[in-house]
Amino acid sequence: MRCPLLSYAISAAALPQGCGVRASPVAADARMRQLAAAHPKAEVITWIQDRVCVRDPGRPEECDPTTPKDKATYEALWGTDVILYQSHDKGRVFFRFYGNDPPIYTLMHAPADTDADSYADVRGFRTTRSLGPGWTLLGPIPDLDQENKQWQYD
Repeated sequence: MRCPLLSYAISAAALPQGCGVRASPVAADARMRQLAAAHPKAEVITWIQDRVCVRDPGRPEECDPTTPKDKATYEALWGTDVILYQSHDKGRVFFRFYGNDPPIYTLMHAPADTDADSYADVRGFRTTRSLGPGWTLLGPIPDLDQENKQWQYD
């Protein structure tokens, strides 16, 4: 039996029987939304294992160490490389998975009425896969310039 790499408990019923359920990204999503509410002017908020960084318009990124609770929440999300909020994608939280080699996949949580296929087409993602209401796995962005634009690397 093959268990999916992203076997988070978004919908435990969607997992093949016998696959272990990993930590739910729901708690991390809620925490990122708290951080976004606490920093309403932020262009980008990134959360990695040991720090949370906020970048306001025209300012350098400021980082703080994660709290023990935030670190535990993050560490429970096996395989997640960064959790990301961007002002140009209001209402969405992204969980990025780099792996050892490209392609890079992204788990997106957005309002349940979001048209994920249209969103993916406009942003340059190659594929989408619905994982449940509001949760979508986005395939890689094959164009480097589009990738940089999406994640505000320019």
